[in-house]
Amino acid sequence: FIFYRQQKKMKTITNRGSNKVRNFLVRNCFLFLILASILVGFVIGISLRQTELSDEAKLWLLLPGDLFMRGMKLLILPVIFVGTVSATSSLSARENLRITLISTLICVVTLLTASIVGFFGMLIYLNVNTVSNKENTKSSAKFLRLSDNQAQAHPKSAYDILGDLLHNMLPKNIFRALTQQEMTVYKMSGDELVREEIYVDGTNLLGILTFALLLGLSASIDHDASKIVREFFKSLNEIILKILRWVVFLAPLGVMSLIINAIVSIEDIGESFKRVALFMVNCSASLLLYSMIVLSLFTFLLIRQHP
Repeated sequence: FIFYRQQKKMKTITNRGSNKVRNFLVRNCFLFLILASILVGFVIGISLRQTELSDEAKLWLLLPGDLFMRGMKLLILPVIFVGTVSATSSLSARENLRITLISTLICVVTLLTASIVGFFGMLIYLNVNTVSNKENTKSSAKFLRLSDNQAQAHPKSAYDILGDLLHNMLPKNIFRALTQQEMTVYKMSGDELVREEIYVDGTNLLGILTFALLLGLSASIDHDASKIVREFFKSLNEIILKILRWVVFLAPLGVMSLIINAIVSIEDIGESFKRVALFMVNCSASLLLYSMIVLSLFTFLLIRQHP
């Protein structure tokens, strides 16, 4: 509510130009609310650790954060799908086919490189975490192997990794891709090692994004005949983004709830903070590597300018 009221006043305050500090605070009001909710959640969580809370009390503390996360998960897929179709369908493929193809290719290439960087970042995190904490060796190995019954002494080949990526890019069933994605595993059938493709729980964002690109690209080819489709997705995109902004307004309360529940629930707070710090460093390093090196290299190669 505070953020909404401040945003209403932002234009008036900015036009006056009398207080640059106040203008800065108003423009970044939501960020400061998030930071304040993190601090408050941390303080309340540390305070509540001194008391013995019942399981029901912990559930009540988690409820706002759980609802916030459920709302974000509910909207993230429609935002990606509808936004991609709306953006690609607005291009005029017939009038400027070259720009359309290049834009589509850039979307695919950047998505693939981001997936590869994230994959190697995950491997580094698991290896470092296993070395620093020997107790996690079994759980990390189980995460990589899926289960002890699947003969994972046979490592995945480069074909398996690339094949899984391409298979998920072109799913056999777009509706199944909403909840499951394909993965190659090895199982023992008697004394013989058998390669098998299975479905695991998780949204196949790569396949959904590919389908959205194809749908938007096909709508952009015949610009006149697909006018209704383009207007529909454009209006739907604005509506979904408006709903998303409503959910995001609850972020301070949701973040505070999640932090309080996390601090109250963990047993060894020192070891947990160590793992979280390692995870944050790994994620930050991966994001910096991708944004400052990979995307900068793309920028230099495509437009021949210093990033």
